[in-house]
Amino acid sequence: MANNIKRLTPVRKTVGGPSPVPVDGGVKTIPFPNGDCYTGEIRNGIFHGHGYYTFASGASYDGEFAGGLYNGYGIYICSNGDRYEGQFVDNTFEGQGVMKKADGERYEGQFLGNVYHGKGKLKHPNGEIDTATFNAGYANGPGTRTYTDGETVTGVFYNGKFSED
Repeated sequence: MANNIKRLTPVRKTVGGPSPVPVDGGVKTIPFPNGDCYTGEIRNGIFHGHGYYTFASGASYDGEFAGGLYNGYGIYICSNGDRYEGQFVDNTFEGQGVMKKADGERYEGQFLGNVYHGKGKLKHPNGEIDTATFNAGYANGPGTRTYTDGETVTGVFYNGKFSED
Protein backbone atom coordinates (compact mmCIF):
# COMPACT_ATOMS: atom_id res chain seq x y z
CA MET A 1 0.00 0.00 0.00
CA ALA A 2 1.04 3.67 0.03
CA ASN A 3 2.92 3.42 3.31
CA ASN A 4 5.45 1.20 1.52
CA ILE A 5 6.77 4.18 -0.47
CA LYS A 6 10.30 4.69 0.72
CA ARG A 7 11.68 8.10 1.55
CA LEU A 8 13.83 9.41 -1.28
CA THR A 9 17.56 9.47 -0.81
CA PRO A 10 18.58 13.09 -0.18
CA VAL A 11 20.34 14.45 -3.23
CA ARG A 12 21.50 17.92 -2.21
CA LYS A 13 24.81 17.48 -4.02
CA THR A 14 27.37 20.15 -4.70
CA VAL A 15 30.15 20.16 -7.20
CA GLY A 16 33.71 19.99 -6.00
CA GLY A 17 36.29 17.46 -4.91
CA PRO A 18 39.72 16.65 -6.25
CA SER A 19 39.04 17.63 -9.86
CA PRO A 20 36.95 20.80 -9.92
CA VAL A 21 34.16 20.97 -12.49
CA PRO A 22 33.02 24.25 -14.06
CA VAL A 23 30.08 25.11 -11.82
CA ASP A 24 27.72 27.25 -13.87
CA GLY A 25 26.25 27.31 -17.35
CA GLY A 26 25.36 24.59 -19.78
CA VAL A 27 24.85 20.92 -19.09
CA LYS A 28 27.48 19.06 -17.09
CA THR A 29 28.03 15.38 -16.35
CA ILE A 30 29.38 14.65 -12.90
CA PRO A 31 30.21 11.11 -11.77
CA PHE A 32 30.45 10.45 -8.02
CA PRO A 33 32.79 7.98 -6.29
CA ASN A 34 29.84 5.88 -5.02
CA GLY A 35 28.71 5.17 -8.61
CA ASP A 36 25.96 7.83 -8.78
CA CYS A 37 26.02 10.22 -11.73
CA TYR A 38 24.37 13.58 -12.48
CA THR A 39 23.91 15.12 -15.91
CA GLY A 40 22.24 18.51 -15.98
CA GLU A 41 22.30 22.16 -15.16
CA ILE A 42 24.24 23.66 -12.25
CA ARG A 43 23.91 27.05 -10.60
CA ASN A 44 26.19 28.33 -7.85
CA GLY A 45 27.75 24.90 -7.50
CA ILE A 46 24.51 22.95 -6.92
CA PHE A 47 22.01 21.10 -9.11
CA HIS A 48 19.55 23.67 -10.42
CA GLY A 49 17.36 23.44 -13.53
CA HIS A 50 16.72 20.28 -15.51
CA GLY A 51 18.83 17.25 -14.71
CA TYR A 52 19.11 13.50 -14.74
CA TYR A 53 20.45 11.69 -11.67
CA THR A 54 21.22 7.99 -11.66
CA PHE A 55 21.96 6.07 -8.49
CA ALA A 56 24.37 3.14 -8.26
CA SER A 57 21.36 1.15 -6.94
CA GLY A 58 19.63 1.47 -10.33
CA ALA A 59 17.15 4.17 -9.23
CA SER A 60 16.96 7.37 -11.28
CA TYR A 61 15.40 10.83 -11.34
CA ASP A 62 14.75 12.89 -14.46
CA GLY A 63 13.32 16.33 -13.83
CA GLU A 64 13.66 19.72 -12.26
CA PHE A 65 16.08 20.61 -9.47
CA ALA A 66 16.12 23.75 -7.32
CA GLY A 67 18.59 24.34 -4.54
CA GLY A 68 20.13 20.91 -5.11
CA LEU A 69 16.84 19.06 -4.47
CA TYR A 70 14.05 17.58 -6.59
CA ASN A 71 11.63 20.49 -7.02
CA GLY A 72 9.00 20.83 -9.73
CA TYR A 73 8.01 18.18 -12.26
CA GLY A 74 9.98 14.95 -12.47
CA ILE A 75 10.05 11.19 -12.86
CA TYR A 76 11.56 9.01 -10.14
CA ILE A 77 12.11 5.32 -10.89
CA CYS A 78 12.95 3.11 -7.92
CA SER A 79 15.41 0.24 -8.23
CA ASN A 80 12.49 -2.20 -7.64
CA GLY A 81 10.62 -0.84 -10.70
CA ASP A 82 8.14 1.45 -8.91
CA ARG A 83 7.69 4.68 -10.90
CA TYR A 84 6.44 8.09 -9.75
CA GLU A 85 5.72 10.89 -12.21
CA GLY A 86 4.54 14.26 -10.99
CA GLN A 87 5.32 17.14 -8.68
CA PHE A 88 8.18 17.22 -6.17
CA VAL A 89 8.85 19.59 -3.28
CA ASP A 90 12.23 19.32 -1.54
CA ASN A 91 12.85 15.68 -2.57
CA THR A 92 9.33 14.45 -1.73
CA PHE A 93 6.32 13.47 -3.83
CA GLU A 94 4.06 16.44 -3.23
CA GLY A 95 1.16 17.73 -5.33
CA GLN A 96 -0.36 15.96 -8.32
CA GLY A 97 1.24 12.73 -9.48
CA VAL A 98 0.99 9.13 -10.64
CA MET A 99 2.59 6.18 -8.85
CA LYS A 100 2.85 2.91 -10.76
CA LYS A 101 4.14 0.07 -8.62
CA ALA A 102 5.89 -3.02 -9.89
CA ASP A 103 3.12 -5.21 -8.38
CA GLY A 104 0.51 -3.54 -10.63
CA GLU A 105 -0.88 -1.00 -8.15
CA ARG A 106 -1.51 2.41 -9.74
CA TYR A 107 -2.46 5.61 -7.92
CA GLU A 108 -3.30 8.89 -9.61
CA GLY A 109 -4.01 11.92 -7.49
CA GLN A 110 -2.55 14.11 -4.80
CA PHE A 111 0.52 13.33 -2.69
CA LEU A 112 1.92 14.83 0.50
CA GLY A 113 5.22 13.75 2.04
CA ASN A 114 5.63 10.76 -0.33
CA VAL A 115 2.21 9.24 0.44
CA TYR A 116 -1.24 9.30 -1.16
CA HIS A 117 -2.95 12.30 0.40
CA GLY A 118 -5.91 14.19 -1.04
CA LYS A 119 -8.28 13.28 -3.87
CA GLY A 120 -7.19 10.26 -5.84
CA LYS A 121 -7.90 7.02 -7.61
CA LEU A 122 -6.19 3.78 -6.60
CA LYS A 123 -6.22 0.74 -8.88
CA HIS A 124 -5.32 -2.39 -6.93
CA PRO A 125 -3.32 -5.24 -8.49
CA ASN A 126 -6.55 -7.31 -8.53
CA GLY A 127 -8.19 -4.68 -10.81
CA GLU A 128 -10.52 -3.05 -8.26
CA ILE A 129 -10.49 0.76 -8.30
CA ASP A 130 -11.03 2.98 -5.25
CA THR A 131 -11.94 6.63 -5.82
CA ALA A 132 -11.82 8.63 -2.61
CA THR A 133 -9.99 11.15 -0.48
CA PHE A 134 -6.75 9.72 0.86
CA ASN A 135 -5.19 10.59 4.20
CA ALA A 136 -1.66 9.49 5.14
CA GLY A 137 -1.68 6.83 2.42
CA TYR A 138 -5.14 5.35 2.91
CA ALA A 139 -8.60 5.99 1.47
CA ASN A 140 -10.78 7.57 4.16
CA GLY A 141 -14.35 8.84 4.10
CA PRO A 142 -16.99 8.59 1.37
CA GLY A 143 -15.98 7.14 -1.98
CA THR A 144 -16.60 4.48 -4.57
CA ARG A 145 -15.19 1.08 -5.39
CA THR A 146 -15.37 -0.25 -8.93
CA TYR A 147 -15.14 -4.03 -9.10
CA THR A 148 -13.53 -5.96 -11.93
CA ASP A 149 -16.95 -6.77 -13.42
CA GLY A 150 -17.58 -3.01 -13.86
CA GLU A 151 -20.01 -2.63 -10.94
CA THR A 152 -19.44 0.63 -9.02
CA VAL A 153 -20.59 0.82 -5.41
CA THR A 154 -20.77 3.86 -3.13
CA GLY A 155 -19.54 3.44 0.42
CA VAL A 156 -17.19 4.62 3.12
CA PHE A 157 -13.47 3.96 3.53
CA TYR A 158 -11.69 3.73 6.86
CA ASN A 159 -7.90 3.37 6.65
CA GLY A 160 -8.23 1.80 3.21
CA LYS A 161 -10.96 -0.68 4.19
CA PHE A 162 -14.21 -0.31 2.21
CA SER A 163 -17.75 -0.71 3.55
CA GLU A 164 -20.77 -0.43 1.27
CA ASP A 165 -23.53 1.99 2.28
